[in-house]
Amino acid sequence: MELWLRENSKCPRQAAKLWSLLLDDAHSDTGQITLTRDQIATQLDIAPGNVSRIMTELKRGGAISCPPDGCSVRYFIASATGARTEPAGEPEPEQAQGGPAAAPPA
Repeated sequence: MELWLRENSKCPRQAAKLWSLLLDDAHSDTGQITLTRDQIATQLDIAPGNVSRIMTELKRGGAISCPPDGCSVRYFIASATGARTEPAGEPEPEQAQGGPAAAPPA
């Protein structure tokens, strides 16, 4: 993911630091990221808007996911939710054949 960020992020250094922080924060069993945008901004000493932009980059790159959850927004490290961890590209063989995608842990 860090290589992808270096090549695709508008602020690769900040993005790499943010990614590292998210990996440290994520629950080991669910991959849920518990830090708020403002907490991340404070810890990394960057603007909250930059946190949002980098999170969008990470989502686009397949590193994190944000499954629909009513009005709340919850982010997960993608591999912990069964989502792809590599940037989007060719579909996984099961998905290409219409097979079921991996379900998130209960």
